[in-house]
Amino acid sequence: MKKDTKFYSLLVLQLLTFSLVVGLIFFNGKKEDDENVAQFRETASKLNAAGVLGESIKWYERYLLESGGSNENKAKIAFSVAELNEKQGDLERALSWYYQVKIFDSSSKYVQDSSAKIVAILEKLQKYSAAKMELANNTSLDQTETIQGAKVVAELPHRKIYDFELREYSDTLPPNIKQAFEGPQGKQKLVQQYVANELMYEKAKRMQLDKTPLFSKTIEKVRKQVLLEQFFKSEIEGKISVADVDIENYFKANKERFSKNEQVKIVEIKYKDKKVLQKIKSALKKNTGIKSIVKKFSQQQYSEKNIEKGKPFESFEQGKIDQIFNVSKGVLTTPILSKGMYSVFYILEKIKAFSPDFKQIKSQVTQAYKMEKSGTLYQNIIQNEFKTSGVKLLMENFK
Repeated sequence: MKKDTKFYSLLVLQLLTFSLVVGLIFFNGKKEDDENVAQFRETASKLNAAGVLGESIKWYERYLLESGGSNENKAKIAFSVAELNEKQGDLERALSWYYQVKIFDSSSKYVQDSSAKIVAILEKLQKYSAAKMELANNTSLDQTETIQGAKVVAELPHRKIYDFELREYSDTLPPNIKQAFEGPQGKQKLVQQYVANELMYEKAKRMQLDKTPLFSKTIEKVRKQVLLEQFFKSEIEGKISVADVDIENYFKANKERFSKNEQVKIVEIKYKDKKVLQKIKSALKKNTGIKSIVKKFSQQQYSEKNIEKGKPFESFEQGKIDQIFNVSKGVLTTPILSKGMYSVFYILEKIKAFSPDFKQIKSQVTQAYKMEKSGTLYQNIIQNEFKTSGVKLLMENFK
């Protein structure tokens, strides 16, 4: 605490001294920039654009000391000098220039950003008492007003968190994660996590990470995605009419899509040595569980899979796969050799062919109908846009 007070006092003294020097210079001759002084700013600007930050800072500082321009302009330049010093890693010098912004022009649009920067730099310098003092003096960062009808569940130094915010946040969580925040202890964890996120969010804003090129690009991507989704709902989904007769006709024309052939649910046991098969059979006779057998003898983990009759299954030959359907439930198939490995399948379940009635799967058919219609309408819109907008695809430039 004593160190922070000493640091803050020295900083204030430095600022007062600097302000006195600047004030004396301006008092001795308050005049608009002459041609030479204007050149200082132009030189600084060019050096900044070239990335020569150290020299740019020097010329900006000289401009501020000798300029007779408006306080509004000086505040703007002071903010630029502060940012340059911060980029250079000279945080203490950057801090002094951020303070100068308000001294030059307390009504400047850069004052609020400067205040946020001051807090962030003080925190980086571990001057936490000074940072708290700055926050306390900065009313623009204070958001402690009460919302009627809402209950306060947490109080940050300059922000209150309400019960409805926690409920809205909880509603956005996936069901499996949401369960972890049930009950008194879960609710406390939820509040703690939410508050932690808010603290980090406020700190990121003070560091002005929301003004970085990466942030802007990310926001633009999200913005495009949201607009595309709204366009899809408005111009595609919203313009598809669904009549029962159309859905039923669609079902009749695509009945095979909603039907299922005979299936078997299997567990594959994979091994290299053909002698392992006898050990597997012996284990089955002793009523050893299939999971234990897979764990002991198979070179791959336990996994249940469905095989549909007449459909390919992984890289196995179709004829050999079709033979599996002749094996009863709870029985091993004959081994299949593929790529130097033997695979034997244990039949967990046999599933009969399924040919559904329209009423049973009407909602599923409706969804499929909408998706197909949406795809057709979307392609028509795209083709029309390509024609009317005069788009040219120069694919030779993308190799």
